[in-house]
Amino acid sequence: FPVTIKQGGISETRSMGVNYSDNWDKKGKMSASYFFSDGLNRQDTRLDRNFFVQDGIQQQYRENGDNRTSTVSHRLSMRLEYNPDTSHSIVFSPRFNASRRRYKQAFVGTNLAAAAVGAGSDSVSQTQVNQLDTSYNVGLSGELVWRYKFPVRGRTISVALNGDGSQQDATRGYRSDNRVWLANGLSDSVIDRFTDWGNAQNRLDLDVAYTEPLGKNGLVELKYYRDWE
Repeated sequence: FPVTIKQGGISETRSMGVNYSDNWDKKGKMSASYFFSDGLNRQDTRLDRNFFVQDGIQQQYRENGDNRTSTVSHRLSMRLEYNPDTSHSIVFSPRFNASRRRYKQAFVGTNLAAAAVGAGSDSVSQTQVNQLDTSYNVGLSGELVWRYKFPVRGRTISVALNGDGSQQDATRGYRSDNRVWLANGLSDSVIDRFTDWGNAQNRLDLDVAYTEPLGKNGLVELKYYRDWE
């Protein structure tokens, strides 16, 4: 199940990033970046409702809630270039990302009844809910490209291999404790559920391109493409 959360409350975010680059003997170079973020959202709620059922009878609903959402994410990307000579070129660009999101909800809702406004209230029913949602996302992708320039100007060939894979997992734990006050006693009930969900996707594609000069200003390009999922 996809987890969708609408947020209010107070949010805190901490993040950092690092960039790095280097050259190797004029034939190769590397660049990389890493980004990290950590977030927390807190929302405390209180709800009071008054219902006037009929003359002299008032019903109230009170709810106290506590919501917490925490997120952690990592992103890493690199680019490696190697040019052994003026004709050959190899470029490798891997990327990685991972994230975790956790949502915790707890609230207690109580229905109260009073004979008149200002009179003592008696509990009619009460519901206590605890819910915990956790989701994980991991992704890995990359591109490897090899290019070659022939001695003839405009004649080139390139081979590109692209791939990516992702994994998503989520769990939800839900528990509801319900109590109803009756004239002859109490009625209790419990709802306890646990849900587990996962999804994986993988893709790989191959792209081959060949160019050939045509006359003084013309160029012909032939391409081949294939993908696997």
